[in-house]
Amino acid sequence: MVSDNIFNTNMDYYKVFYYVVKLGSITLAAEHLSLTQPNVTKTIQRLEEDLQCKLFTRTKRGVTLTAEGEALWMRAEPACELIIAAERELRAIQMLESGTMNIASMEMGFSEYILPALRLFQQDYPKVKIRVRTQMPDEMFEMLKAGIIDLAVSSPLAEPDKTFEYRTIDIFQESLIVGPRYAFLAEDEHTLEELTQYPFISMPEGSPGKEYMKGYFRKFGLIYEPDIEVTSMELVIQAAEANFGIGTVPLRVVERLIKNGALFCLRLTDELPERRALAITNRSIAINKATQVFIEEYLPRYSENKI
Repeated sequence: MVSDNIFNTNMDYYKVFYYVVKLGSITLAAEHLSLTQPNVTKTIQRLEEDLQCKLFTRTKRGVTLTAEGEALWMRAEPACELIIAAERELRAIQMLESGTMNIASMEMGFSEYILPALRLFQQDYPKVKIRVRTQMPDEMFEMLKAGIIDLAVSSPLAEPDKTFEYRTIDIFQESLIVGPRYAFLAEDEHTLEELTQYPFISMPEGSPGKEYMKGYFRKFGLIYEPDIEVTSMELVIQAAEANFGIGTVPLRVVERLIKNGALFCLRLTDELPERRALAITNRSIAINKATQVFIEEYLPRYSENKI
């Protein structure tokens, strides 16, 4: 059984002991610690009382360790050095002079929000390591729950999970696009039902884009059954340009291609609903300083309101 009087000594005593030995003088230790010399002397006396042994011998040049003091020093020095190193590392993290930020995002979130924000962030904090990955939403949320990533950028879940905290960073408009072969569809407004006779291009099952379209079709009693599924938003755009059918992408992503005549935007009698981009964190895990600063000062913010 461990004795009750083991490790009851105030840790500050060891800090004073460390600097007295390191500097070889009670006076110098007092100056370094911003304490008075009598306070340092009393602290050493209390440590000796707790340990029930003499730790120092006074000399004309300062103090030297006794045999017991040497035995304590052999163990205390590396322990104190580790604590000092840990404090320096934590201070560096808090000052954003080190640390790591782990982010996951859908494709659009990376290009539209994360990448522009990271450019500015890295200019200000070049020593922070950044790890970014693109994932499907289900994978992102599992990684958030496990603490593997600090931040996810995605569209809202169909059913909000109270595990997470949500910050709106943007509200954007979705668009239906086609290539030159289907350009005639852009000449008039159409109901969604009228467009179902043409092929649709979609992102994979479980992606926010596909879930969004399934919900929109459901609103009109229709089933969203795309003819072509591709793995990225860029491939949706390329497939639409190649005349494979009607693609669904955020309007801002294809505005230049529409202006240049490479793509055409379709008009619906009932407009597509707006979509939200969210910065999502885990409520139960404290986010690190780098991620907190990135979210609050660098990511765009549509409003202060949280979902």
